[in-house]
Amino acid sequence: MLSILTVATATRSVSSHENPPLAPPFRRPAPPSFPVVSVSLLETASSHPAHAIPVPTESGAIEVGEVIEAEDPDMTESKEARPWTATAAAEVIAESNGDYGGSAARPETPPSPVATQDPASPEEQHVGDQPGFTEMRGHNAKDDVPLSNRIHIIGFNSQARLFAYALASMPDVPIDIMAHHDSVVTRWGEEHRRLSLYDARGRYVSSVPIPCPESVRGRRKYVQDAKEDFLDNIIIDTRTTAVLPSLKALSRRIDRQTTICLLHPGLGLVEELNEEIFTDPFQRPNLIITHSTHKVAKVSSSLYSVRQKKSGVLYLHSVDKFDDPALKSSPIAVEGVRQSQHLMRLLSSNEIIKAVSLPWVRFLSWKLPKVVFSSVADSISVILGCKYHQVGLNRHARAMWDNLLDETLHIISHLPELQEVPHRRDYFAQDSFRRKLQRHLVAQGTSTSPWISQVRMGDAPPVDYFNGYFVRRARELGLDHKHNTMAVETVKARARARRRELRLDLLGTSPYMMDNDAVAGDQSPPSFEEALELDLE
Repeated sequence: MLSILTVATATRSVSSHENPPLAPPFRRPAPPSFPVVSVSLLETASSHPAHAIPVPTESGAIEVGEVIEAEDPDMTESKEARPWTATAAAEVIAESNGDYGGSAARPETPPSPVATQDPASPEEQHVGDQPGFTEMRGHNAKDDVPLSNRIHIIGFNSQARLFAYALASMPDVPIDIMAHHDSVVTRWGEEHRRLSLYDARGRYVSSVPIPCPESVRGRRKYVQDAKEDFLDNIIIDTRTTAVLPSLKALSRRIDRQTTICLLHPGLGLVEELNEEIFTDPFQRPNLIITHSTHKVAKVSSSLYSVRQKKSGVLYLHSVDKFDDPALKSSPIAVEGVRQSQHLMRLLSSNEIIKAVSLPWVRFLSWKLPKVVFSSVADSISVILGCKYHQVGLNRHARAMWDNLLDETLHIISHLPELQEVPHRRDYFAQDSFRRKLQRHLVAQGTSTSPWISQVRMGDAPPVDYFNGYFVRRARELGLDHKHNTMAVETVKARARARRRELRLDLLGTSPYMMDNDAVAGDQSPPSFEEALELDLE
């Protein structure tokens, strides 16, 4: 084991070639060695107030993921508005840490999110040759970890644009946008090389300059002076079918010092990434999963504008790099925790993004309601080719709803992580939770599931990270999962049939024509923006 750790922490070499696309990426300096710390210290660091921010109060929301806040005692907030400050951050986390029940006493002088960070001297502002590269120094010189403020944003949908706008507005946080289509580069020049923000009423707020996006596929081979380097921080928000191909295309620029923040609505993506791409745990990047309550929309035909319909919160959870408890106190694990915390601090310090870091059980409690709703409502909508309100009007659809929901909640009630906090486990078993899901379904009105739009365009809906997640957990626990398995297979069959229709160009099935099938039509044609994040070749 010592030999493996020695090789994994070896100093990286710096290489340069005349033709960078064929050469290894630029390697930043290797971190110094760290003393082995206890697992308890790591657990404390991962849930420390140092990277936490308060949750703003929202009343009257019908978002399923937000209803927990009204009933969970450790998630409730004062109705009095509070500024987005470090002191308020520590107060909220201090109220809810401990046994997850809100019983911990609030400290008289809560620590600041950057209390452990000493001011860097001018000489430390540029460690290595990469712009935006800084070093954060702790109380112990041996605990130094090279950190970078540079963030690469992969994807160009509405939420990715909002976060790009927010981060570009911050000083000393260089951003780079990586898109999948050359049209994004062309429009950048046409729209004055800036990102613009509009409020919920469509009124202009402000704009910020951004660098020209680059392609996920990499620079052209004829660009001889182009340099590739390792990507330190990645925020990826793109179509589900493009996540794995995008990260696989960039895998040569990703290593264990890379931190990836996955803006994905489902669960189970981390496991698939580790199985398909990052198979070596000693070279695996640091992964952060999220749950976002931001509401954003496009602005007419403008590609470099975004409308913020509703201010939300970005919940974060840093995933353990190693499954083996013995390795969670290794130098590589400590390095990963600190690098993940650094990206979390950058996100939590932004007043638009409003990021909050949560331990796993609390994060899962926020994430599950939305996952449950999509697993039931969206899968039924695709299977029957109907809109949300039609699910409640059809008794056969209601029977599918009841069977699928019963099985899903039974699986949740047996999740091992929820057994330690019975009040959270029992929340999902209560009739009040079922009624909230039904009210949320009714509140959607005559709108159509986004999965239907994806199927209509020949794309695969993310059923593997909703119903498929519950199937995987049920298999691990030896529980019945026949209804969720049926949902996964039927949704995939519907998507495959649609792709066959488009490939054969059957009459009336073109994605830009209208017909009577809700899966194939009965809604406006897909916009250019909706077609941006497709599968990579």
